[in-house]
Amino acid sequence: MCGIYGMISLSGRPLTHPEALDGMAHDLYHRGPDAHRRKRTEAGAIGVTRLRIIDLHERADQPFESRDGSVALACNGEIYNANVLRNMCTGFEFRSRSDVEPLLPLCLSRGAVALSLVDGMFAMALWDSSHRTVTLARDRAGEKPLFYMMVGSELWFASEFGTLARHNPVGNDLDTRSAYWFLKLGYVPDPRTMVRGIRQIEPGTAVTFSESSTCTTRFWNPERIRYMSIDRETARGKLRELVESAVATQMHADVPTGIFASGGLDSTILTALAARKQPGILTFTARFARAGYDESLYAEYAARKLGARNIAVLIDSSSLRHALDRSIESLWLPLGDPALLPTIILAERARDDVGVVLSGEGADELFGGYPTYPAHAFADHARPFLQAALPLVAPANRAIEPGPGRVPFTYMAKRFLDGALLDWPERHFCWFGTGLPDHLFKGPGLTWSDCDFVPTRYHDPGTAMLTDYLTYLRCGLLPKIDRATMRNSLEARAPFLDRHVTRFALALPPTAKLHGLRGKILLREAFCDIVPGRILRRTKQGLSVPLADWMRNELRDELIDTINEHSLTTTGLVEPAATVQVVQRFLAGDSYLTRGVWTLFILQRWLTQWIPGVSR
Repeated sequence: MCGIYGMISLSGRPLTHPEALDGMAHDLYHRGPDAHRRKRTEAGAIGVTRLRIIDLHERADQPFESRDGSVALACNGEIYNANVLRNMCTGFEFRSRSDVEPLLPLCLSRGAVALSLVDGMFAMALWDSSHRTVTLARDRAGEKPLFYMMVGSELWFASEFGTLARHNPVGNDLDTRSAYWFLKLGYVPDPRTMVRGIRQIEPGTAVTFSESSTCTTRFWNPERIRYMSIDRETARGKLRELVESAVATQMHADVPTGIFASGGLDSTILTALAARKQPGILTFTARFARAGYDESLYAEYAARKLGARNIAVLIDSSSLRHALDRSIESLWLPLGDPALLPTIILAERARDDVGVVLSGEGADELFGGYPTYPAHAFADHARPFLQAALPLVAPANRAIEPGPGRVPFTYMAKRFLDGALLDWPERHFCWFGTGLPDHLFKGPGLTWSDCDFVPTRYHDPGTAMLTDYLTYLRCGLLPKIDRATMRNSLEARAPFLDRHVTRFALALPPTAKLHGLRGKILLREAFCDIVPGRILRRTKQGLSVPLADWMRNELRDELIDTINEHSLTTTGLVEPAATVQVVQRFLAGDSYLTRGVWTLFILQRWLTQWIPGVSR
């Protein structure tokens, strides 16, 4: 696990800003504090700050180079089938046991298309100095980030957005379209970023840059996977086999391994399987001081039943404040998910004991864990009834006030009714978005028909799952876990995103995953013998934060100071008066606006830090 960076002159001329290289390396130190190496010529440089996980010796420090030194590889990630790939590269003299090193001979002999053979999470750069080309690539799901920009004829790249934005010689110009999507979704859909000219490599894609051309190789396309016909018993057995294999593979490391546990189904499955191989494995759970948000008792119960040892980490307003400060000072794109904060706190504590954690990312999107999926099916079937009933209940719906707790039924009911009669994908993102009202937005007036990051046709709830896999998972959840862990020099692995598990899950029809209003049916059935019944019967809760109370009390003055008419006028993104009114409604008790107000707060703080001319 590492931070990678570089600047390559595709024309072969000397670099124009080589003085920025030391700053880029410094920016990425937290991603790899164990070692730093750089390959440098007059016309280019490629560097790696390394977190040693596999082969702790300095011989495994990157970049790796070809025998003649003309090709260099820098990679951030873990390659789980490294031994298989190593055996395919006969004749190459390996210098280490590194899981990353086989990528060099693999790509040299077979090209970028060979990345379809790789099982792992990675963001990589392959620099061929003799041909003056650079290939940048990311793993299938997008677990590892990779950003790039062109500076004249030079390609600059880095593992974190801020590494480029901080050293951008032409300054940072806000990408207004991306900012609007952030306000609607709470994240920025790739390949865009919030700054014009800085882009992301899309997951499952390799892009080769030369002075005269850019060539894209897509080695993973989940939209091409079709539903298969499989009986339930066979599906249960196959799923069990694939997940067991993924957990066993991803537990391999030369440093201690633990688990992020919530007391929910996904992390309990990981705990059950991991504890069989490593009795007494540590699990780390958020213990909220606020009643109604704490689920650590479930995680402690599961750990006790399964032979693991749970560590409950206190989450209160003081620790949330600390995490907020750390997130704002970091080199990240804005992220509107408040669960980032307790994840940072968990990662800080976990790093005291382990170097790797397993987490359950991907299970909800692949196996139907969100209530929006059965809600789509219900809305489709009940459309005639809803068309007749909704006008009658609309006044009552507008008056619904969410009650106390994490995700009250009244909140879910109101959100469902708000979107029930909308067409796809408006309905999906109404349910899954930030909830900010349309009249607040100013400018291009984007609609969901303008978006280019979701499937164009809606077939069934499986389309919604695929959409979340392509958007919310890879642009919201995976950046959250990467940022929180790597900010603390900790590696996170997601066994449910193993390529074999993913392909199998995407090929399952929705009927294998949903039953009525209940999701993850096949996942529950496949592991019902090792997951305690108390956990199996739980409904999904998710990592929620007591956000409304926190913003109305401890953060109140800062919130009002940050979101004000003057600061919002300088952005040109929203109608200032309407936005201030939204904040006032929230402070007066309208908890339905909590997520939207938090999104506005995070965006304004981010703009103040990164975009010239934006004031508070």
